[in-house]
Amino acid sequence: MSAVMSIRTWHADRIYAGCKRFEFRRRRPRFGSGLKVYIYEPAPVQAVTGYFSVDKIVDVTGVDLRELEEDSGERSFVQSYLLGASRPTAIGIAQPWRLDRPLLLQSLGVKSAPQSYVFTASK
Repeated sequence: MSAVMSIRTWHADRIYAGCKRFEFRRRRPRFGSGLKVYIYEPAPVQAVTGYFSVDKIVDVTGVDLRELEEDSGERSFVQSYLLGASRPTAIGIAQPWRLDRPLLLQSLGVKSAPQSYVFTASK
């Protein structure tokens, strides 16, 4: 099993470059370390461009998750995104890989773009 996650192009590019080591979400996902996550870039790309493995999930109460963002310029974005979140979480990114050619969602058995993420049987 794997998952397809919607990630904006700017953040996907940072993941592939190795600059973004955590993906931040407002709610804890229902998966753990070791899962393969395909990156779906919404408009204008509208395709799966690569994948990464989940290294770890960080959602400890009292931890300032924005401090996990290494780019100090991005910390204010993380702070505003997570403001008021019910269970903010940081998904650790390991072994990111950009595909040679983007894939359509349908090739992974997904019918429409996920708002956050969706599980798929693809490996």
